[in-house]
Amino acid sequence: MEDIARTALMVAAFRAKESNRPNRLFNDPLSSVLAGENALRVAANHHRDESLPYLAIRTRFFDDWLEKLVDLSCRQVVFLGAGMDTRAFRLQWPDGVQLWEIDCPELLDLKQTRLNTVQAKPKCIRTPVAADLSVADWPNHLLMQGFRKEAPSVWLAEGLFLYLPSKAVAQILQSVASISCEGSQFGAEILSEDYLHHERNRARLEEAAARGTPRIFGTNEPEELFSQTGWRVNAVVQPGDEEACFGRWPKRSAPRHSPGLASSFFVTATWLVASG
Repeated sequence: MEDIARTALMVAAFRAKESNRPNRLFNDPLSSVLAGENALRVAANHHRDESLPYLAIRTRFFDDWLEKLVDLSCRQVVFLGAGMDTRAFRLQWPDGVQLWEIDCPELLDLKQTRLNTVQAKPKCIRTPVAADLSVADWPNHLLMQGFRKEAPSVWLAEGLFLYLPSKAVAQILQSVASISCEGSQFGAEILSEDYLHHERNRARLEEAAARGTPRIFGTNEPEELFSQTGWRVNAVVQPGDEEACFGRWPKRSAPRHSPGLASSFFVTATWLVASG
């Protein structure tokens, strides 16, 4: 839990750092509150994000994706492994949007404690759901908190799948499908398998493992991963592609199937197969 929380706090700290840039891609005033002084200090001394602003690009990409979908009448939004995400508070949600944040109880408690210090008020109906996503019965916790299977839903797994074994990733995709109606949407960050095995990334991967948050899962074929549980992939986008550049990524992305070059994908998919 301590390692998971540390990662969530660091992501919040990098969002706070991005929010202070004159050419920021988003504004997240709560991120500094959630990150805390220690994480903010570490982020301030970290300069790699200035040349390769991956987290800023990832955040903005899924911000835009979410806002487009809720404008198209999807009113149920679920964040899987929500961590210190603040979209419930900073995005402009249409009336009637309900957003569920699923994560482990200790992390949700820490988040709420810090939100309470500034009396933060969400811009939608926000419902934290304490559940272990590695256990197959987590959808029951969501259903007990008012989620409706018959209504279209939007799901986001950002900064989650890379830390899970492949069996757990498949279980989550299947579980989401089992309580989603046709037309529901899924967005996910997926590491490439090449990234996990390329020699140039060894030091970074070993450092992550030493922190207690090893990168475990990746695939070069996200279409196949999603289709196995009934999801049709709409797009597979890399940082540096036109849809994920925002004038900040320093170079165009390499062709997706260039050996060893792709590092991660932003995947969006639609549920088309009737569950059951």
